[in-house]
Amino acid sequence: PSGAGKTTLLDCLGGRVKGTPKGEILFGGKAATPQLRRQVSQYCMEHPPFHEALTVEECLMVAARLCCPSRVEAKRRVEWVLRALGMNSCRKTLVGGMLYRGISTGQLKRLGMGEKVLVGAPVLFL
Repeated sequence: PSGAGKTTLLDCLGGRVKGTPKGEILFGGKAATPQLRRQVSQYCMEHPPFHEALTVEECLMVAARLCCPSRVEAKRRVEWVLRALGMNSCRKTLVGGMLYRGISTGQLKRLGMGEKVLVGAPVLFL
């Protein structure tokens, strides 16, 4: 329900709040330090910022090249994410934005998730 604190809870778990929340946050029995959070989790924003003049595939490839040791591995991961998220049909579509129409809101959210999946973190905060 609205106002129940869902977003606040995710912000606390993802380390996106200022100050120290009350209680403990543990990952695998270990205290959730900022370093541990970065290692094991990724936070997916509701409206992820992507360059509107890039295609879906290009956005994913940029993210993959930042975390993969080789271009071949980056391409393999991008192909897997496109298939897993059902985005093959829009892979060559521009993200779009204020000036021109691009992918749908749902596709934009899946693109945001795909970008985080490429990094390989075991926990995604959606």
